Parts: sequence; structure tokens; C-alpha cells
Amino acid sequence: MSTSNRAKSKNQAMWILHPNHKFIKVSSVPNYTACMVYLFSTFHDLHRSPIDMTSAQTEASNYILSLVRSEATLWGPFQADGSHKVDWEKVEAVFMILAYNVKLFADKYVEHKSVLLPPWDEPFTGVTPYSWPRASKFSDIKRPLPLPLHLQDPYNLTGVWMRIVCFLDYRELFTFNFSEDQPLPGQPRPPIDTEEAIRFITVKIHVTKIEPPGEDDGQELPIVHFKGTSVSALPPVDPNANSKIRGTVRLTPEGEARWTTFSVFHGEERWRSEGIQLGGVQAARGILGYWFDKDFDEYGPAGPTAFWKVSDDPSADVTHDL
Repeated sequence: MSTSNRAKSKNQAMWILHPNHKFIKVSSVPNYTACMVYLFSTFHDLHRSPIDMTSAQTEASNYILSLVRSEATLWGPFQADGSHKVDWEKVEAVFMILAYNVKLFADKYVEHKSVLLPPWDEPFTGVTPYSWPRASKFSDIKRPLPLPLHLQDPYNLTGVWMRIVCFLDYRELFTFNFSEDQPLPGQPRPPIDTEEAIRFITVKIHVTKIEPPGEDDGQELPIVHFKGTSVSALPPVDPNANSKIRGTVRLTPEGEARWTTFSVFHGEERWRSEGIQLGGVQAARGILGYWFDKDFDEYGPAGPTAFWKVSDDPSADVTHDL
């Protein structure tokens, strides 16, 4: 390769990898294939949250808040071809929005940073299967039947999880998506720079049922059902964040751990989420995805969400310092 071509390739790669510009530019750079876009997006998801990413966060917000949702994507971070394969660009957009909003929030509550910060700040932390400190492989469990359900659970769900939910004022979200002044197909939207609200929620769950995978699921592990409670951590009082929760974890056809949750208020399901566990089964990095209306209302609210585990003990008080 000539010196000029090497310099050109280096500049192009830096443009791709620079945290301020990767998400904005990678899909439009000539000669970069869908496979390369996939690889760069996955790299960013597993590496760390960018330090300075205001412009990239704006573009990521545009991407996530544009409510282009369909049954084929399960309304989650999946590809639009109905394959249920993960769309890593969508996951990266969620990652960018949440990392940016968490940083803004944590800067206001410096004394709570140790509790608030997700396990994303160190490069490649918790990005491999079974990287949760007390993880155990399903095949390693000695199984003189019958075992308690939580010991039959290959995903190690029982315990305490922290959750983040971000959302835009619904009037602004509706205007952004459904006003008469919409861009033509294929044209970029004007930037949205309104600060989103953020909630930190403590989620305590336990396993309720284990069943074989469905024909559209990955076949290596079962479907595990869980239920529990969600309680607002910060702000400490928010009745809209307090609910029952139930859901499932299963494998996608390509072997990723897919989380589906329902938030239940007074016996009625209201919100649903779909997410992917970064790094695989029992990875410590956590789950990234979308929350939305459980009835798939195309005009309903939606936004990014994340979970990460903080304790195997469902009775642990992980927010006593808040």
C-alpha cells in the first residue's frame, strides 16, 4: 500500500473510531460494508462509554427517538428482516444515550456515583459470558433432582438489579415524530437537543418457571420466567417508577441473551421492554434495549433502558447510601 493510501486509510479509520463521530459517520463512509459497520458498532458497545460525545449523543437520540418500529424488530434492538438477530447499531445508539444521560445525572449527584454508574466505564469490563463475579455455568451445576428453580436457572436472574429508564416529554416526542413538518424519506431529521429525564430503579426478581425454548429461539438454553418489584431509587419518590415486574430471558437464534420485561401497575401491564445482554449469558456488563407501550401503540411513548446486576441476594439493600 502506498504512503498516501496508508494515510488515507488511517484517517478514514480514525474518523470511524473517534467517539464523537463514529455513530454519525460510519454508515455513510464509502467502501464500508454492513459487516464492518456491525464490527465497529459491536466494538463500541463492548469497549466503554465515550468521554465526550455531545454531538454523537444528539444523533443517537435522533435514531432512537424516531419511532420506526415494527413486529419484525420485536420493537427492540433487532434487525428489520424478522430474523431476531441483534442490530448492534441500535444497541450502540442506546448505549450512547444512556451513557451521556448517566454522566449528566451523576455529575449532579457526585456523592452517589458509586451506586449510579453502570459497569461501562472501564474498557471491556464484563463483556464475556459468565463474567458476573459469582456466575456459574449451567453445565457445572450438580443436579440431584429436584433443585430449587434458582439453581436450575442458567441465566442467574435471581437477585437485585439496577435499572435506568430515560424518556422525553411526550409532547416533544410526538412533535418530533408526527408533526406535519417531517423530513422526506431518507433525509436526516433536524437535531433534537432537549435533555431527557432519567430514572434509576432498583429491581428485585426471582425465577418463577423454566420451560423448553420455542422453535424460533436458540435451542441451547431454556426460557426462564421471572417476577419481582421495581422501586424508584433516584429520585427516591416517583410512583410512576414503582411497579411489579415480570418477564422472560431466552436465547435468540444466534445465541444472544434476550430479555423481555413487563411493568405491572395495579395488576395491569403498562410498559414492555426488549433488550440484549452485552457479552452473553451472565455477562456483568448488563442489558441494553428499548421500553415502549405494551400494546405496541405506534403513537405511544418509548425510550432507552438498561439493567445491570448488583447482588445475588434479592433481599439486599443496595441503595442504603442514597
